[in-house]
Amino acid sequence: MGLFEPRRQHDPGSVAGLVRLPDPHRAGSPEQAVHLGLEQATRNLLIYGPGDLHDCFAALTAVAPVFRTTEPVADSAYLGRFPGQEEIIWTAVAGPAGAAVIVHCFAHCDTVFAQTAITGRVARPDGGLRPPWTFEIGTDGVRVPAGFAEIFTAAQPVALGSLPELYRLPVPVGEPGTTAAQVTVEVSWTPRPGITGDYDIDLSAIATDAEDHALADDYLVFFNNIRSPDGALRHSDPTAADEMITVDLPALTPAVSKVVFAVSIYEAAARRQSFGQLADVTLRVFDSATGTVLTRFDVSAIAPTAHAMIAGALHRTDREWLFRAAGREHPGGLLGITRDFGVDT
Repeated sequence: MGLFEPRRQHDPGSVAGLVRLPDPHRAGSPEQAVHLGLEQATRNLLIYGPGDLHDCFAALTAVAPVFRTTEPVADSAYLGRFPGQEEIIWTAVAGPAGAAVIVHCFAHCDTVFAQTAITGRVARPDGGLRPPWTFEIGTDGVRVPAGFAEIFTAAQPVALGSLPELYRLPVPVGEPGTTAAQVTVEVSWTPRPGITGDYDIDLSAIATDAEDHALADDYLVFFNNIRSPDGALRHSDPTAADEMITVDLPALTPAVSKVVFAVSIYEAAARRQSFGQLADVTLRVFDSATGTVLTRFDVSAIAPTAHAMIAGALHRTDREWLFRAAGREHPGGLLGITRDFGVDT
């Protein structure tokens, strides 16, 4: 039977090798959304195994690079789709038993696309997925292979923006449906072998209103101003090689709609320095209390010729805070960035 031929009707207990997933009964939660997708899709393509989700996604994109083109579905941080393919939606979960990528193919999906871009690639005997990762198909509602069920039952949905190469997608700050009290943004770097000279990588933050204007000049937190007036933004140590800024979200004044983060090289123009001369200029966002990394990406790989960029921002929404990576270089350096947000420096 072809992958997308009309499915046969089965009695509840007659599907060999498949088990029924229990309903999480958590209305409005990411877990419930994934369960609903499994229930409503005509076919569910399941990539799973007993390992780390980042390793799973790296293995998947190596054989099916279409996943690198993922766009967010509506305002969800947990659901993605491919350009022009609204009837194919995917998500990812991870837990103590392993990780999985789940592709929901709904009734009117483009079956040729699904076959050529996903199924035909991951299932190829001469170049598809390799252990520990497995590809199987779940059909008949929420009936899935037992190995997948074991992973899924103890797993949690993962924000797609936390996966390698999808850093531009939004990432919730905190566990699903919650917001962490404090978030830390850190920039770290190492020099490339053979590169000499003094490099000083600076991390800065600007608290802005809904119109993208800084609340006041002293809401720019950087090496010359290490604390915002409300105390919600705190720079750890401007003299440290790896700089960090911690944001106390509940302490932010209600007028703050966004906290923008900039990464720049001090006196880069005079010294003719750029991010590409360094190795692993990495921006990392993590929960200050637990240390859980929410997202990370390599600044030097995004803009190797730049010496300043708007790296990303924390956005206030009606329900939670989201971090959205930008990776947008700025030729005017830190001074130009701050002026764009109305800071008088």
